[in-house]
Amino acid sequence: MTSHEELDYEAALKGGRELLAQRGIAGPLLISVAAAGLVVEIWRDTIEPFHRLFSDAEMSRMSMVTTRDILPLITEDSADVIGITEVLQDGRRR
Repeated sequence: MTSHEELDYEAALKGGRELLAQRGIAGPLLISVAAAGLVVEIWRDTIEPFHRLFSDAEMSRMSMVTTRDILPLITEDSADVIGITEVLQDGRRR
């Protein structure tokens, strides 16, 4: 396993972009895929143990709303991590 310090994030990001571009995922679609992936990774998977408290429709709606809310904070080159964190922690979101 590679340690955190040894990872070449720039190369990984470039390689990931190239792989997605080969599959026709670029531009606005790339941003949407990134937002959806972040929602699954840092929000949806985290609350999965509580899924029994919500219907499938409620879980789906919450995932879609969360994706919608973080989408403006992501570009092809960066993500506003602080802004995304604030969105995820905002209990007033609807």
